[in-house]
Amino acid sequence: MPMKGKRVCSFDIDGVLNFYPDCWVEFIEISTGKKFESKEEARLKLGDEKYLEIKDKYRTSEFKANLNVRQEGVKLIERLSKWFEVLVVTSRPFDRYPELRQMTENWLTQNKINFSSLEPKKRQLLGQYPDIEFHVDDEYEEAQMFLEKGIKVFWLYSSKQPKETTDHRLVTRIENLNEVAEIVNKYFKLR
Repeated sequence: MPMKGKRVCSFDIDGVLNFYPDCWVEFIEISTGKKFESKEEARLKLGDEKYLEIKDKYRTSEFKANLNVRQEGVKLIERLSKWFEVLVVTSRPFDRYPELRQMTENWLTQNKINFSSLEPKKRQLLGQYPDIEFHVDDEYEEAQMFLEKGIKVFWLYSSKQPKETTDHRLVTRIENLNEVAEIVNKYFKLR
């Protein structure tokens, strides 16, 4: 449950706190010895069976356990943690890969990410933390559950993503995490 007296915000991991999908494509290339422009191209050329076989290995690999962190994300969360309880939420399948949760917690700690809780990105999260004020995600579809509850979403958009557009009033499309700090400072008058 949320800490008394602190606001609550949430951050996705993959694509926000690390460099997904680039790291995933790199792992595919290491595993196959072939170059790919995107995860979509890799899946198309490898076929679903081979792609998912590699993804299975990736999820618990040393490679994933040691992904590079976005330093601007570490700094942003450190700054926000003065005013907010920071939840790290993820779609990583902890239920199918029990060791993945501990590996993820270790990665967050090793990279000095100041988070209060690691949570699965499932609808139950919004019942447990009904006062989330904003969420940061790199995938618009993954942010839908927050939007449905009236929670502001910062959508970290990359030119490598499929072209999606939105005119949802609660979505602010950003190109880097520093934009979140500027907007949150203005909106919440933090200093």
